[in-house]
Amino acid sequence: MFAAAVFLLQAACGGSAIRVAPRPALTFPLIEEARITCQGPLLPRLVEGPEGLLLLTTKTGRLQALDTEKRIVRWTFSASSTSVSPVAASDRIFLAVADGTLYGINPAGQMVWERKLEDPVRGELMVVGSQLIYRADQDVLVSLNAADGTRRWRIPSAVRTDPSIWGDRFVYGTTDGKLRVVDAEGRLVRNWPLGGAAAGRPFVLGDRAFVSLEDGRFEAFDLPTGKKRWSIRLGGIPIAPPAFDGRNLYAVLSTHIVTGIRANRGDLLWWHPLSGRAAFPPLLENKALIVASRSPVMQAFVGRSLTPTTALEAGREIATTLLIRGGILYLGLNGEAEGTGTLVMLRLEPPALENKTTPGTRGEGDLR
Repeated sequence: MFAAAVFLLQAACGGSAIRVAPRPALTFPLIEEARITCQGPLLPRLVEGPEGLLLLTTKTGRLQALDTEKRIVRWTFSASSTSVSPVAASDRIFLAVADGTLYGINPAGQMVWERKLEDPVRGELMVVGSQLIYRADQDVLVSLNAADGTRRWRIPSAVRTDPSIWGDRFVYGTTDGKLRVVDAEGRLVRNWPLGGAAAGRPFVLGDRAFVSLEDGRFEAFDLPTGKKRWSIRLGGIPIAPPAFDGRNLYAVLSTHIVTGIRANRGDLLWWHPLSGRAAFPPLLENKALIVASRSPVMQAFVGRSLTPTTALEAGREIATTLLIRGGILYLGLNGEAEGTGTLVMLRLEPPALENKTTPGTRGEGDLR
């Protein structure tokens, strides 16, 4: 079911409806709130850490925890070079480096454990409950215990893509052109042909998986049955999970465009060129689609018509994913001086409102 759920609250007296007041639309370009100077060059993923920290990692393996309230780098954990961004749970941060070492780090930046992996991390590291899941060389999928980095299970062959989570199961594309589902212990649940080689992590939404194929097709499958729902040729491959507004998917493609697709039918609704190279997933925020690319310009597409506008002229090429928290949009830039970086904090205008209700006011949904 792809329609967004709508919940109505009834007033305690008189039976009149009380509904959430609509938030005013964002105003572009966004206003800069502050900057925090850190080390670079930055890996492209900005990560939410424990205790409200934001995590930025350099290609040389320096994990930095930024305190956005005090606007300082609270601590730095130094390891060796890496291309894998860290992941975080409530009380741990996990960092994998190129020599095959995996670190478990506490919120104070202290190493809790260190483990040399038999199968070094090559895909994206994921923390799922008590497990760390990742794709390794030789088409292997590995699960580790998050408590100490010891191995739980290992699927030894045919793993082509990073996995996605479906309830307590994992979904991934195989080297022999199939979509495979395994349970939390790595046991096979489902396996069916795709009709082509998967390209990139499947995107799971409810009981449906959206899969990119190397030949440019983008297809939807029902996970319980394996039935294909639709297929469309996009001419490019989504480089990251799409954004979903309750009705439509918005994907950034390898051909450096952003496009909108009707989720339940596969209709191509809209597309627009990016200002730079495709690199980051899009964000939906208060009736606006916000997209960063490898360029100094962050774009926004607003309203029902998705009218393009400039969300930010950053001055330097955007280096990380976007993250929104507490009415602030965060992004990373590499600094002008070699080995430096910057976390930029942008105030969403108007500021995000608290949950307030206004009698008789009709709320507005997201993009439709």
